[in-house]
Amino acid sequence: MRDWVCNRLAFDVLTRCAGPDIRTLAHGVLGDEPLFVVQAAAVIDDVVDREASLIDTYETYEALRFPAFRRSMADAVASRVFRVSGSVSDVFVGEHVRQALTDAGVTGLGFVRADRAPS
Repeated sequence: MRDWVCNRLAFDVLTRCAGPDIRTLAHGVLGDEPLFVVQAAAVIDDVVDREASLIDTYETYEALRFPAFRRSMADAVASRVFRVSGSVSDVFVGEHVRQALTDAGVTGLGFVRADRAPS
């Protein structure tokens, strides 16, 4: 899912930590709560080791079920929010972004530690 709705707190953390990776599509108000529709705009493919990833192969395309990230790229993506080609519903956040969201008390997100390929 590349688009989602977040409140002011989550929006502020995301734009502070990974501003260039976040595209604001719309904003509005629900009751007194300002809401923002945001998109993970960045697509970073060189962080994925496709050989170590789980890939579903179909007759006309491949779907990246679960990517294995290169260990050597951990620092490069620590402050990023991004997607990878072939994975239509996943949004990935680096460790610094995850920690900032957690420290700020942002709720409603689930984090799954991604596998890391040896390279």
